[in-house]
Amino acid sequence: MKVTTRQLRLLHALWRRAAPSLASDREARLAFASAVLGRSVSSFATLTRDEASRLIEELEREARPSSPPASVFHRPSSFSRAPTSLHDSSHGAGGGFSNIIHRAPSQQQIFMLEQLTRYIGWDRSRVEAFLRRHFRRRAFWALTPRQAWAATRLLLEIAARRDIKRRLGRDHRVSREEITREIPEVKRRIRSYEVQERTGQ
Repeated sequence: MKVTTRQLRLLHALWRRAAPSLASDREARLAFASAVLGRSVSSFATLTRDEASRLIEELEREARPSSPPASVFHRPSSFSRAPTSLHDSSHGAGGGFSNIIHRAPSQQQIFMLEQLTRYIGWDRSRVEAFLRRHFRRRAFWALTPRQAWAATRLLLEIAARRDIKRRLGRDHRVSREEITREIPEVKRRIRSYEVQERTGQ
């Protein structure tokens, strides 16, 4: 049976509560639904009542106040898988978003990307510009898992380069070797940043 008007209203309200920074991002909302349901969702209006109930249950769980998920920065293996490409050939610009999204990043990948962009100090417009430039997307939810790993690596390099220049001066020419050595330190600083957030220090 088709989704009810009441369910649609509740879905939109819960989405705004669970993901306030993405409240008006339709692509992210549909990518989230597609990931949960395991099929491409082009509009909430196409949902069945059972599908809407599943999404409502998931969003209610996401919207509950809780501790942030365990950070993948504590898992060195998370960064050992080098992406093969920034652009997946099956995820081109054409065909419409509902035909492009088949899988979404995990919650841990999303959390990791959000922590990195916050550490770097980017606002939403800067994040969107980064995603458009490298992946032709507007939100983390709209990336594929492979693209999420690629974005993570790029952001780590950006953070490492910035931190090196802060120490050695803006005119310092940062080498690839310096970036490689700095990345573990970036991850360590972000772990410390997480602890401070959780303890309110």
